[in-house]
Amino acid sequence: MRAVAHVINGLLPCCRTIAVACVLICSSLASVEVAHAGCMDAPTKELRQLAELAGQDPGAVLARTARDAPASLGTMRYSWRQAARAEAYDTLSRPADARRTALRLLKGELSSNNPLRVELLTRFAINGFNKDEIDSAVALVERARQGALRGSAADACLQIALGEMQRMRGAPERAVVYLAEAYRATSDRRLSRQHVIATEKLARVVDWAGDHLQAISLIGEVIDWDQARKRMVALSTDFYFRGVFNLGRGAFQAALTDFNRSRALAPAGVDPVGSAFLDLQTCSALIELRALNRARAACQRAEVVFGRYGELAQAQARLLLARISNLTGEHKKALDLLNGLLAKADALSASSSAPEAFRLRSDVNQQLGRTAAAYRDLNIYVRGIERQRASEQMKQNAVLRARLDADRAVARNEELRQKLDLSATRERERAKRESILAGAAFIGLLLVLIILGMSFYHRRKLTRIANTDPLTGLLNRRFVSEHESLLVSTHTKTGDSLALAIVDIDHFKAINDTYGHDGGDQVLVAFADVARGALRKDDVIARWGGEEFLVIFPRASEAEAVGALFRVKDALAAGVSTAGGVVPVKFSVGIVCCRTAERLHTLVQRADEALYRAKAGGRDRIEIAELCSRPVTAKDTLLLADDRRIGAAA
Repeated sequence: MRAVAHVINGLLPCCRTIAVACVLICSSLASVEVAHAGCMDAPTKELRQLAELAGQDPGAVLARTARDAPASLGTMRYSWRQAARAEAYDTLSRPADARRTALRLLKGELSSNNPLRVELLTRFAINGFNKDEIDSAVALVERARQGALRGSAADACLQIALGEMQRMRGAPERAVVYLAEAYRATSDRRLSRQHVIATEKLARVVDWAGDHLQAISLIGEVIDWDQARKRMVALSTDFYFRGVFNLGRGAFQAALTDFNRSRALAPAGVDPVGSAFLDLQTCSALIELRALNRARAACQRAEVVFGRYGELAQAQARLLLARISNLTGEHKKALDLLNGLLAKADALSASSSAPEAFRLRSDVNQQLGRTAAAYRDLNIYVRGIERQRASEQMKQNAVLRARLDADRAVARNEELRQKLDLSATRERERAKRESILAGAAFIGLLLVLIILGMSFYHRRKLTRIANTDPLTGLLNRRFVSEHESLLVSTHTKTGDSLALAIVDIDHFKAINDTYGHDGGDQVLVAFADVARGALRKDDVIARWGGEEFLVIFPRASEAEAVGALFRVKDALAAGVSTAGGVVPVKFSVGIVCCRTAERLHTLVQRADEALYRAKAGGRDRIEIAELCSRPVTAKDTLLLADDRRIGAAA
């Protein structure tokens, strides 16, 4: 029966960080942008250098272009300089300013295939964040692409813009088609700038679909490109995203290293919101590494900045702060934070964090002994996370299908271009398709098994909450009463002897009065820990109520039960150390032993009577209600006579 208790007590959270990490990754991918030196090449060296500078020192570009005027510079030079200004705004995570600058220039007279118009359209498109802005930009870019030469830099830039807008629209299955096509179309070294931009955008979509290692490989290409050109601001963002991808795959130390490199490369004070997102991700990694003081400081910095700029991510920072408080034992503080967050569910719903908040509040309520509230929150979490995962699975399957369709289209085009043997090509495609579909089916099955496993885990967790004592971690009275047949009747029906003891801590009220309730709680916890170590693996111990404990010794005589209890006494002989001093701990015991079928309440009643005699006899005693029906052996006699504090009924 000890095995039953071990299984219940051993149910520890194993996946609780995943929901938080996924939520943070989604919010960060929607809020931080990477700026490279424009998608299109400017016509002169001076303008190309200015565009390059926008990714290295955006503040300098804003200062240089602040007083530009068409009359003194000429329309074309002025427009390219303003395009660099829009890129500088993009680098500084100021999308509204970047969009406004590009839109003002787009109203001028520019032909549809003009490189400047393509650059402005790209800058305009990737800085739209609401549905109307994105829809209007999609229409403009699609019209422009009709006049672009396939395989050209302009076509690649417009494809990248369309892919990025589909990602921001929440249509990753469409985004991956555009971005994968742009990635392949720009493999020529002459299109390296367009290739690195497509690579960075594609990495984010692939990571969202769950292929973290592929995303890390792709962002590695971007890092190499930016390092070769000493683009420090862009590198800062590259390392940020690699940290996010590492966080998604559970490589928390690697993620923290990337976030530290990102922070070291970022210009101080230029982009406070971007720095706040970096603090938020750093906080998440530090929590998983259990560096809780550093994590709290990072989350607090992020919360202040998000509050100042009205960012919904402030709710994410508070959710992490609540988790930190729970881990550091500040359960009341964590509960206050979570209650405040769940009272404003809109902020959490925007990033799909509400289920995680309910799960965390369930943990906190459990720690505070509020079992009913913990049960309610855990049920809400299970329902919410199942809905959320089903939705995410549908989108991820769509991305997988889109990637499959894109690969099939590439294979068909390659077949026509190279005039390969038709039958051989069909055979290769069939094998490839079956392999991918088998992989997709395996992934789907694995996800279903994960969901079922999580549901099973949470049901077991609810059972643990209901059947264990929150202070000592022992089984509670409810569990013993509900499992009487398993714990008692099975042994007595087979004729095996069974001993049952009720243990009462002596003078417990005086302990509480002298050392405080915290001291009393420490005594109870210490007794439980010592008893677990002293009893046999099949023995069952439960907290029966207050300072009373019930111990069941299957297949044991009263002598063996007395021996086990004396081991507990010896272990507690030195007392229990508390904040108020060392507490001497003694206890009285009533034992009953039987071989015939007995009901639990009958055994408990007789053990209680023996316990009463032990208390009346001066405490610190073990009283035996009656011996087992088998003859008492010489060993039993010696053990029972070994201590004058042991008494047996005549």
